[in-house]
Amino acid sequence: MPQQADITVKKNDGTTDIVYTKMSPAGGDGVPAIWRSNSVGNSAATRPEVRVHSKNGTYKGQETRSSTKTMVFPWTYVDSTTGLTKVGGHAFFKGVWEVPKGMPQTDVNEFASQTANIVDHAQVVDTVKDGFAPN
Repeated sequence: MPQQADITVKKNDGTTDIVYTKMSPAGGDGVPAIWRSNSVGNSAATRPEVRVHSKNGTYKGQETRSSTKTMVFPWTYVDSTTGLTKVGGHAFFKGVWEVPKGMPQTDVNEFASQTANIVDHAQVVDTVKDGFAPN
């Protein structure tokens, strides 16, 4: 099982790094590991957060290990009357990977790598940015 560590990713500009700091490791099956971007916002409510948890599951009748990733990304604004930073809403991502328990590790590795790379592909990223699938 992987050990929790800080995660560094590129921001939208493609050059600036942003760090998601490890906040809490997974405490067992179904309990999420939590990371938060502490370099933005002025409180936990205004900072992006990533959670990952795994547990036993089933998919199409197969016993699986189910791995769920979520990201909550708040957008904020300053209330012109009070001067306070307020949360206007949240963007949310949820991805669930179901991996059959009997699948060979080389195939699991390919599935994990290719799925992660597809999610990070420019066409998929642009779909989220623009709100429309490629046509």
